[in-house]
Amino acid sequence: MGTPTEIYKNPKTPFVAQFIGESAVIADYDRLKGFHLYPGCSRAIIRPEFVKAVRYGTEK
Repeated sequence: MGTPTEIYKNPKTPFVAQFIGESAVIADYDRLKGFHLYPGCSRAIIRPEFVKAVRYGTEK
């Protein structure tokens, strides 16, 4: 429960994250940089508007 913005930005379950708005499931997210790792989790759900693509070696 919460405001639409709270639910969108901080969904409590993977179902809600995928149901509300566009999202992508990233399997084996522990191989990528920039994710906080959670024990026992093997995938992450991200929103496309929160992704920043940069050329390798240019981001500090």
